[in-house]
Amino acid sequence: MVQDSSAPAPNAARTVTLNLRNRRDEQGENMLWFASWIVDGAGAEGEWFYSGTNSDASRYDVPEQATGVRIRRWPSPGTDPEYVDLPVNADGEQTITDRGLQFDRRQPNSLLHFDD
Repeated sequence: MVQDSSAPAPNAARTVTLNLRNRRDEQGENMLWFASWIVDGAGAEGEWFYSGTNSDASRYDVPEQATGVRIRRWPSPGTDPEYVDLPVNADGEQTITDRGLQFDRRQPNSLLHFDD
């Protein structure tokens, strides 16, 4: 039997590469970003691993208990952040960019109230 050499090895280290563009907030300043690990299916947050105004392909080791990543951004200083929850791969490498993230969609752990 031939093994697929492109597949990650069992128990391979998991990594996430965070690549956030240097976006501007509503005042024209660099937007603030924050990233933390999600450690269970109920949305409980673990440690944070990124806080800043942009990230240029920074790589992070995924903790064993992490099931996802929560990315926050502040489109306007002094307001509550918007956030999006993303799953992390079971193994191997993963890249997360801000392109295509849906901050305007209701998130499973949102504290905001919506009229359904």
